[in-house]
Amino acid sequence: MTMTPKKGDLVFLPSAVTLIKMECDNVVDDFVQVNEPLVVVVCDEAPQRIATESEPYYEVLYQGSPWLARKIDCKEV
Repeated sequence: MTMTPKKGDLVFLPSAVTLIKMECDNVVDDFVQVNEPLVVVVCDEAPQRIATESEPYYEVLYQGSPWLARKIDCKEV
């Protein structure tokens, strides 16, 4: 069964996952590779202008601010 997290759900991110922040014009503003496994909160699905059908993202809360994580990296808690 495939999960579909929604706003407020917790998801697990394994170590070595890269999170990104995007500017309004779809340019990467910042990125971080997590050093250890994490559990984060889903804020929402990434805006359509950022996520593509081949590479969909969730917006997740990491260290107090929203970041983008690939949906394929987000695992059910």
